[in-house]
Amino acid sequence: MGDSGASQSCYSGRVDEEESGGEPILADAHLHLDMSNFDSDREEVVARAGEVGVAILVQAGSDLPSSQFGMRFSAAHLNVYFTSGLHPHQADLGSDDYLQKLAGLAKEPKCVAIGEAGLDYYYDHSPRPVQRKVFARQIELAHQLDLPLVVHSREAFSDTVAVLKEVGVPAKGVLFHSFTGSGEAAVLLAEMGAYISVNGIITFPKANAHRESLATFPPERIMLETDAPYLAPSPRRGRRNEPAYLPHTLRSLAEMLARGEEELAYLTTKACRRFFNIPYETLGTITYRIRNSLYLNITNRCNNDCPFCVRQRGDGVCGYDLRLSVEPLADEVIAEIGDPKLYDEIVFCGFGEPLLRPLLVKEVAGWIKAQGGRVRINTNGTSSLYHQRDIVAELDGLVDVYSVSLNAVSEEEYQRNCKPSLVGSFKAVLSFIKRARESGAEVVATFVHLPGLDEESARRLTDELGVRLRIRAHV
Repeated sequence: MGDSGASQSCYSGRVDEEESGGEPILADAHLHLDMSNFDSDREEVVARAGEVGVAILVQAGSDLPSSQFGMRFSAAHLNVYFTSGLHPHQADLGSDDYLQKLAGLAKEPKCVAIGEAGLDYYYDHSPRPVQRKVFARQIELAHQLDLPLVVHSREAFSDTVAVLKEVGVPAKGVLFHSFTGSGEAAVLLAEMGAYISVNGIITFPKANAHRESLATFPPERIMLETDAPYLAPSPRRGRRNEPAYLPHTLRSLAEMLARGEEELAYLTTKACRRFFNIPYETLGTITYRIRNSLYLNITNRCNNDCPFCVRQRGDGVCGYDLRLSVEPLADEVIAEIGDPKLYDEIVFCGFGEPLLRPLLVKEVAGWIKAQGGRVRINTNGTSSLYHQRDIVAELDGLVDVYSVSLNAVSEEEYQRNCKPSLVGSFKAVLSFIKRARESGAEVVATFVHLPGLDEESARRLTDELGVRLRIRAHV
């Protein structure tokens, strides 16, 4: 986390929960926590998900009891949402009365879709004509209730698409969950404007066939799911699946698409929130004003664990509660900024390391500059090491000032003062400062006035780097 920009006397509250690290924020778009093999540790499963950055869970309804479970469980958990629907395996239950009960659940505040509905010709647990009829009825419910539709389709793609086209794709969209279709199927779904979600199957050794199909699909319409307790990814295959295993799927998707994990985490989570219309919800705020600067709180994650950081002492600064339950999207941040010219500067800072989210920073900073605003980024300077690419280059021309938390004059001192999670962080910070200065931005290297601080050595180092030194008070 960078310099908070606030007086050290502005601490409030206590931090009781474990701090999150630098892991990307993920969303599990489809899982079944109602299953009996979660009965002994359901709450622990949700907690483990949070520990690895899985911040959104969508409990899938497959019948009335599972949809009712979703309603109750989501009401008790801020980050859980649910769908209401009838799986094709049980389509023979789909009387008008049964479907109306599902429709009633779909009107609950945290119901985000109808489904999972569709066709399954692999098992044929219900007669195919009945499956098609009940699927059509659930598409109609999605239209009537103005909700998106989650589709299950196995060995029935042509008929699934035919029924969708006959009844009409819901205005709020359609998601084909656990997508394993061909490249041709992916192209067809892309043309329909559909979304797809992928799970542990893409981590299996024989998943190479997915490369072609996923490569043809718009990445901004791909989501991640576990389908837990089913389909645990490698190397967890054979175990009960759970959302804490989602990073394995992210890693395989990144390898398949030859894109960065951080980028795909952002895109897949954004897709999930967009499709299911999940708003950002926070225990604090994403913008806060100190003097005439507006600060942006875009993440609570940080890959350093500095003992002196405000995160160790409270829930925010100057009375602002900055604990986020879901990270905001770029347009949400922009909406809260308003007119950037009303402020002396817009500062990316908040309660975490902002450059863990370089895509959002680039988008928002670009908008601020286009509106005539001034941009400062408070950072720990390790982002290029973390992302394994030149983040300063990506922000070229968008940043007026970098305020970099240096806090050490040697590797040993940096390890002691900042407790980084990444090997080579001190050298990375020095490199970041040099690159930031070369970019033409103003650069300030900051030191917290810790016991034993050698101000002369700090000044000598910053003079060598060619940047200004700022020593901050520490209480």
